[in-house]
Amino acid sequence: MPTADAVRSQFFLAHGALLGDDTDSAQAAVRPTRDAADVLIEGFGAESPAGQSLSTALAAADMAAGQNDPVGLAAARGQVWTAILAGAMQATVSSVQSGDLTGANA
Repeated sequence: MPTADAVRSQFFLAHGALLGDDTDSAQAAVRPTRDAADVLIEGFGAESPAGQSLSTALAAADMAAGQNDPVGLAAARGQVWTAILAGAMQATVSSVQSGDLTGANA
């Protein structure tokens, strides 16, 4: 899924920036993750557990990047990725249960 990979790549860049004490670059790298993640949240459903977890984790990532907190950003990055995986599983199971095998493969 290109959108999930985009989120993951941007967090990698942000984490590298924080390790180099470059808060501005870290914040700049985290910002585009919101647009990519919004597509995922819409697909998962904003009120779904995965959508809510993803939103919460993105807020934590924003805060960590702004506070030059590489450990906090690493934790948020893990929470973001876990929420993406949970949402993908949710979508796959729903597709299978409704008989939409094409959707389950997407």
